[in-house]
This record gives sequence, C-alpha cells and structure tokens, in this order.
Amino acid sequence: MDVVKLFQGVAVIFDDEINNPESTISKIKQHIQERHIPVAVYNELPNISLIPSLSKASFVILDWDYANGAIAVNNDEQVLMPDSLREDQEETLILFIQELLKSAFIPVFIFTSLSADHIKAKLRAAGQTADDRGRIFIKHKSEIKSSEELFSTIEMWLRSVPSVYVLKEWERIVSESKNKMFLELNGYSPRWVSIIWDMLQQDMKDHHYAFGEFVTRNLNNRVSEYSFEEEILRT
Repeated sequence: MDVVKLFQGVAVIFDDEINNPESTISKIKQHIQERHIPVAVYNELPNISLIPSLSKASFVILDWDYANGAIAVNNDEQVLMPDSLREDQEETLILFIQELLKSAFIPVFIFTSLSADHIKAKLRAAGQTADDRGRIFIKHKSEIKSSEELFSTIEMWLRSVPSVYVLKEWERIVSESKNKMFLELNGYSPRWVSIIWDMLQQDMKDHHYAFGEFVTRNLNNRVSEYSFEEEILRT
C-alpha cells in the first residue's frame, strides 16, 4: 500500500500552535509536506461553516486543547483557563466533529498532547461514538517523530478501517480517469460541452440527465481496472 498516493490532495490542520516552528504540530506539518502533500493550516478552533469545503480535503487534523490550558493576558503573562471555557471549547470541537462526520466521509486525525482516553470519554459523553467506526484516529503528538513514523502509523490505522481504504483507493483511480477524460475531450474541441449539449437537447426530453449520463458513462469507460488489497477488505 502506498499511503501517500492514497492521501493525495490537501491536508487541513487546526491547531493553535501551528505557527510556532518549534511546536510538535509544526513538525508534523513538515513531515506531511516532505511527502509532497500540500497543507492548509488554521490556528483556531474549526468552524462549522468550513465543512462544505473540507469535504474535498484528503484528511483533517485536529488539536484538542486550543489554548494549552492557559489564556494570554499580555505578551508576558498567562492565566489558567477556567474549566467552563475549556468545556465550551470542547463542546464546540465535538459539535464540529459530529457535523463533519455526518456531512463528509473523511478521515479525522486528532493529534494531541492530552490523553486519548480523556478524549474518547468526552466524545462518548457527548453521544459520539469514540472512534465513529474507525473514522476518528487519535494519536499523541509526541509519538510522531518522522514522516516515516507518521505514514506508517496511518497505514496501520488504514488497514483496520476498510471503508476508508476503499474510499481512498477508489478516489485515486477515479480522479486519474476523470482528469484524463477531460483532457482528452478538451483536446478534441474546447467546445465539446456545447456540441454534446446541443445534440442531446434536440434528441432527448430530459437532456440534463442525458448529459450527466454521457459524462458518467465516458468516465466509467476510461477506468481500466480496479485493484484492492484483499486482506484489508476481509478485515
């Protein structure tokens, strides 16, 4: 299994320490970029309004503590975060995770400095299955020290979640075929869309469906083969 090929596309990180080059999450970002995967970053809690765009991401990485248990008063002073504020942050994060998992079939990686058991307990208390059938992967930041370690860890997780593996393998094959199809059709004529549309509009009552069917059929005809690792499908 080539994990990097399966996770082609933009990775998205939400972590308040992402802009600190000495932070662990910044190093994790570098590990991802070393494999030529582009990374988009946010140094704040994720917002539900971003979910429609995140559905196109390769995977999402979340922190769990967005102030490291403290609040900055000024440049030199911090105070401990009140429990109520920490709980509000966790509620916001859990709601985001729930909405993301309902809206998009996308892997969610929680890389944190906190205990995985603590996070699972919080998810369960909120009525969220701790691993949502494997789609939530929780790992302590300190356990990821190199790009090899990061992607081997992801591979081990991926082998235990057949549905995510199939999605990524299928996406890879379809994406390659889709790009080849549009390049080929555009090579015939930049006006191929108008030509086919006008032809179907004259011949078909439901030409909208017929046009979509034309594109889909052409895509299917260009998929030469599918190849899946059987041992993962039988997990």
